[in-house]
Amino acid sequence: MDNIFQNYASFISEQKTFFESNLSKDFHHNWDNDAWNIGTYGTGWLKGSGKGILTFDNISDRMKGIKSKIIINSKEYKDFMKSIIVAIYRKKQSISTTVAVANLIILKRWYNSLLELTDRKHPIYLNTEVIHHAMDLYTISSKNNDSNVADTLGRCVSLQNLINRYAFCLTPLNFQNSTTYSNNSNYTRKAKELQNLKEQDFIDDKNIEDKQKLITIDTFLNIVNLIHKCEDRGERILLNLVILLIITGFRSIEAINLRKDSLIRREIEDLDTKNRLINKGLRPYFLGIKYIGAKGAGERIHWLEPSSVPLVETIFDTVKDLTQPLREHLIYLRVNKFSSYLPKEIELINSDFVELDDIDRFIIGTKSDNRGRGGRRDKVRKTLRNARLISIKKDRQEFFSKANLNEFVAQSFIDDQNQTTNLCTVVWNTNQKNNKIPYEDLLFIHARGSTNIRRTLVYKSTPIPFDNKIINDFLGASKSVSIFQKYDLKESNSDYTRLTSHIPRHNINTFLAIAEIADHLQAMLMGRIDITQNQHYKHLAIEHLKTGASVLPYTIQEDRTINDELSELTPIEVIKRIGSIHLSQNLDTELNLKANLHTFDNKYEKSNFIKMSFQEDLFEDLKAAFDDIENDEGSSAAEEMIFRHTNLHPLKLGSCTYDVGLWSCPYGVKCQSGESCSHFTLTGRADEIYKIIALKNKLERLLIEAEEIVLLNHERKGVLKKVSNQLDHVIHLEKVTKKSLSNKNTINIYAGTNNKIESRHISTLADLFAFEHLAQKELSK
Repeated sequence: MDNIFQNYASFISEQKTFFESNLSKDFHHNWDNDAWNIGTYGTGWLKGSGKGILTFDNISDRMKGIKSKIIINSKEYKDFMKSIIVAIYRKKQSISTTVAVANLIILKRWYNSLLELTDRKHPIYLNTEVIHHAMDLYTISSKNNDSNVADTLGRCVSLQNLINRYAFCLTPLNFQNSTTYSNNSNYTRKAKELQNLKEQDFIDDKNIEDKQKLITIDTFLNIVNLIHKCEDRGERILLNLVILLIITGFRSIEAINLRKDSLIRREIEDLDTKNRLINKGLRPYFLGIKYIGAKGAGERIHWLEPSSVPLVETIFDTVKDLTQPLREHLIYLRVNKFSSYLPKEIELINSDFVELDDIDRFIIGTKSDNRGRGGRRDKVRKTLRNARLISIKKDRQEFFSKANLNEFVAQSFIDDQNQTTNLCTVVWNTNQKNNKIPYEDLLFIHARGSTNIRRTLVYKSTPIPFDNKIINDFLGASKSVSIFQKYDLKESNSDYTRLTSHIPRHNINTFLAIAEIADHLQAMLMGRIDITQNQHYKHLAIEHLKTGASVLPYTIQEDRTINDELSELTPIEVIKRIGSIHLSQNLDTELNLKANLHTFDNKYEKSNFIKMSFQEDLFEDLKAAFDDIENDEGSSAAEEMIFRHTNLHPLKLGSCTYDVGLWSCPYGVKCQSGESCSHFTLTGRADEIYKIIALKNKLERLLIEAEEIVLLNHERKGVLKKVSNQLDHVIHLEKVTKKSLSNKNTINIYAGTNNKIESRHISTLADLFAFEHLAQKELSK
């Protein structure tokens, strides 16, 4: 018996010593506290995503199977629960909110059953019967087929094994779990599913597990659409964060904690490699993002794929520009050691009182201008009065005291940080190392409330970081109004687009599995220390490889009854309306999408697109000039000529190689009526064929009218000739476009068929990636 108590004391002492030595420094609770905050309100080692409170002194009656609230008044059992949480953290040098809360709930269930069966409170009296009783109460009170039951029972076994290693119970615990635990360590079921998938000729996409965790084509197009639609500063900052998640596959907490100076540039010493990148229109250097990996991954550098470098650089530059006023305010507060929280503009007012308009401009305001100045003032006034700030009126103006306003702003900072030390600083612990980043050094910060869709109040003088809840609310993962609802962006089934912050990471890992990247490389690229987690993505990889293999080349459908509505739509609207997208075999997925939507980032990308498209007859004049100059003056001169003519300014129909955005068109945009112009070109944009056919139909009607006019007045033959020439030119454009389309593959976004596989559903970016991967493999044979 003495050995049992000694083992218990050793276990508690070991965990408590580790806590005091490694975890307590930046943790705002001590060992004896009955509650520890975790997640976004947590500090130090319990700082992370989600929100939760680890309470050690009571058991809520809202827990399944618990009849009434129970007070835990045993210090031994409280120390036991805290020690278990610390031991779980030590195992991986991290602990998520979900894991911590789930394990604590199990320990509380054990306490309830220990008390009920033995009337004892010390953890050494835990036994197998107690654990079975606790888990039976939970299982009986749960719904049938509740997937959480298997996970909970699995966690129960893991906790039991941990306790048995320290041997501080009177008898070894031997709880048997009869259900299948669905965590990442159990692969038997997964292996069977993988084998079944390999043997199938037909896959029912609707039943594929985790299909909803991938980015659909509709979702991707809607995110692209947001780039042009988002108006508010906070929305634009958060949208750039989401796009960075899609590019890198970062965990949300890793992106949230990025420093503004986290880009790492490495020059390429090998001249051949450097020249190959330049010839492809890519940056002649490597670019990485330095970050601190979650779940014990530690400090890492995520090296970017070369084609994504310009976009990532643009994201960093754009976000730093959008957040500069917020950084300046934070630097001002820190220089003054937070003696006041008021903005510099307010402090410079030579009075102890601030007028309502100045408060609206610099402290709090509304994003809505629907009610004008009066409406904004009413919103600010109501907010301040709800906070019990008293105003005074003078000369028909309303004033609030600086002292009261300072308390109001200070409270808004403390509410968001839940701390009174390390003000405006993110603090968390990884691998026994304390990390601190001042808000002003973070890449992604925003004014509190600036990303709320339904609520329009913005705390302009309260810059704060993002958290997982803000991102998921923005993306529609919660019940809050999403950015997609605000701008009426829907999926093909008419539901508003929805995704979570983790889906981009899931998407990238699926790409790696489709590309058959080795497990250890997948883990390295994803910032993961457990390579066994890659097994999950192999399941999805097989599905999408089969999907990609079923795609057929495009067959032109002759149809002269083109809907006039289609010719008035934007490229992204056309793709969503017709449900298909045409992909060139000469371009990679990124350039294909950018060509369809005309969303090129820079002239290098446009130049590369033009050269890669010479085989499709879209740039006949440029190709002829390129060949002539290359023969006479060499490839460098030819490349330079292409670069000079890569403005590709988008017009309603086609594009212009002349910079009409800067200099305007010297010909009155005659190309839009069908006249020939040396600067005009087709690019294969998604909407071009419909606009060409609509223009052809219009000119055919005009030609009939012109012929009737000439019959009445022979002097108007010039009009007839002009319309006839325009029509001939447009018919030539139609032939060129259809020839180009006939050489492309068409991905049917919503549904497609072939003679082998019926009802194949092409709906996600992973489907497109699989198609390109298979196509490249075929070309390399």
